[in-house]
Amino acid sequence: MKWDDILIRATGRWLPTATATSDALALGLIPQRRADQLGSSFTTTTTEQLAVRMATRAAFDALANAAVSPQDLSLLVYTTVGGQAHSTPAQYLQRALAAPDAECYELRAASNGGMTGLLAAAGHLAARPEGEALVTAAAIFPPEHLDRWQGSPGMIMADGGSALLMSRRSGFARVCATAHTSIPELEEFSREQAQMDDEQWNAKRRKFLADTGLPPHEHLIWKALDRTLKAVLAEEDIDSKALAHTIVPSSAWQMADFYFAEPLGLTRERTTWYYARQTGHIGPADQFLGLDHLIRERRLYPGDYVLMVGLGGGYCMTHTLIQIIEPPVPRNRIHVDR
Repeated sequence: MKWDDILIRATGRWLPTATATSDALALGLIPQRRADQLGSSFTTTTTEQLAVRMATRAAFDALANAAVSPQDLSLLVYTTVGGQAHSTPAQYLQRALAAPDAECYELRAASNGGMTGLLAAAGHLAARPEGEALVTAAAIFPPEHLDRWQGSPGMIMADGGSALLMSRRSGFARVCATAHTSIPELEEFSREQAQMDDEQWNAKRRKFLADTGLPPHEHLIWKALDRTLKAVLAEEDIDSKALAHTIVPSSAWQMADFYFAEPLGLTRERTTWYYARQTGHIGPADQFLGLDHLIRERRLYPGDYVLMVGLGGGYCMTHTLIQIIEPPVPRNRIHVDR
């Protein structure tokens, strides 16, 4: 879908202290073989019990970076993944920001939540051009719920929060296009995945294939990703050679390559994988963190095309193509530990 006059004003983040993979190896939390396969150097971890608190800190960061008041918000979205200790986290965020008049809701789309929130915010702004829309994303993975080091195939799970502020009035980038699709017949894989290690996951995969007769689920996902990645670029009449950066979720390079880089013909140097391996996979927060990283590193220039790709359990995928209008200037970051 092509968009007109939908702009990105600012990003925000909050990341707790990072644990080095070498320290996890020394403590016996992760086997050497798995550490080598994943390639992660650090993973952000916290003892915080409420993911929405990290989203709130990231929200304040984004608002400060754009010099926007919470009272200017017409939409406030919160997205997370997994279990949580608060039954109405969106209203926690709304109270903390003192934005009672904003439309406010929680959105659940697994690790695709941030990108789905961006899509919802774009639709909101198309109907209400006078407002500002803030999408927040956060995740925590307490050890009693998930073994972050070995509990998820192809990735190490991490804690943190991010935010994206969108507007019709001003911004450093325009939202050119989005593409979205789902493969709901694969939702069964999400029912018990959080409690599985790699061996259990592979056993479930073999049983699923035997029961349903479907081709390997990775191939179904790959075909859907290939189609949607090409579709979002076609909306702007460009190909992957025009991309200055591609923001990918944090995972082992083999996974990022298979799902995203290979279909687009990208090397890892043209993606944010090297940054993502320093944080771990923070559920729906990865894409906004990747954009925030490019801003802080001053790697964005006018005319640059940046593709943010999203994939979440269920399975659903949303991709967003943006173009830089003017170089965003990094401001003093707040609520950030590292």
